[in-house]
Amino acid sequence: MGLNDFKYRLKKNFKFNKDELVGIVAIAIAFGFIASFREWGYGDEFELFVGLRNLINATIISFLAILTHEVGHKVFAISKGYTVSFKPWWSGMLIAIVLCFMSRGHIWFFAISGITIKQVDRLAVGKYRYGMRPKDILLIALAGPVASIILATLIKTPSVWFSNLPFNLTLINKAFTINWAIAVFNLLPIPPLDGIHILFTSRLTYATILGFVIGYGALLYFGIYSWILAIGFAALGWLLFYLFFERSTL
Repeated sequence: MGLNDFKYRLKKNFKFNKDELVGIVAIAIAFGFIASFREWGYGDEFELFVGLRNLINATIISFLAILTHEVGHKVFAISKGYTVSFKPWWSGMLIAIVLCFMSRGHIWFFAISGITIKQVDRLAVGKYRYGMRPKDILLIALAGPVASIILATLIKTPSVWFSNLPFNLTLINKAFTINWAIAVFNLLPIPPLDGIHILFTSRLTYATILGFVIGYGALLYFGIYSWILAIGFAALGWLLFYLFFERSTL
């Protein structure tokens, strides 16, 4: 597929309907509230305007993070001959708010939604077979978390490489954390999240992704931001799962 063809497909098929936009805004407000729950003042002192500023910042960051996640799904789906509909997981949003209150803002549960994938006949012209292929479903589901991880990396990397520049590290770290939280929680193998599509399509792929996420999280604990080392953890996850689980099923 050429670039012009891809641009034409996007122009004709890329869109968010009203229900999707309402869902994104509602979840962004909920996530913004959770991310700023412990930031309504300095220390034990309550400051209304400080809290409102942090709430607005966190909500805007959450909106852009969720939008990026869903754009990842939609753009990749269109490139494969499908369209994707965003289905907000309202129960998950309620769970997130309850956990926030119970933990006094220490626990974030940033699971967004499920996706409905539909093949578009006119986009499937030239495909070897019609019908939804498991590999396509896996990659479309994975595209959302990958988009979140890429955005998180683009946000954080300049402040790591050019630490002498006057960055607002508070906002950068919050944006980085929110995007990574969205990627990680949506990889959980819980219906209707992205992770369930990946797990039931390829357990080995899921183990590899899990190795990457766990590895990167461990590296972050030591202040190391490295995709290369995280990919090493991903390879280890693939190897261990293959040796102890997948090989016995062949």
